Amino acid sequence: MNRHKLPDDVVLKFDVKTRITAYHFERFSDMLSKSHYKTMSELLRHVLCEGKVEVVTIDESLDKVMEELVDARKEVKAVGVNLNQLTKLLNVKGKIALPMELNIIQASIQEIREQLRRPLEIISELSRKWLRE
Repeated sequence: MNRHKLPDDVVLKFDVKTRITAYHFERFSDMLSKSHYKTMSELLRHVLCEGKVEVVTIDESLDKVMEELVDARKEVKAVGVNLNQLTKLLNVKGKIALPMELNIIQASIQEIREQLRRPLEIISELSRKWLRE
């Protein structure tokens, strides 16, 4: 089976060689590790032809924060489920007949407040950090 012939404007025909200092090699190596390019040749080709490289910086200190936010999201979802259950209970009964049911509902609301405390603390911390930058 034959390969399809590429158009002349896409084929890499010319081999260019150069020497660089250790400092520049380290800079390009660092750029390569932070870019989406797989090889140094791809990176250098892009630098030569396009003039700039997009570098993506990942702040690893936010990994723990993201994990906490995921946990907070789960807690808020559970709170929503609890609220839906309480709402259904009130809608089915129409009104609360027994003081015992009222105590259960008050305890559930207090539990919901406790569940929301940590997610709200996380959101406050993130707001202070991100808004000052």
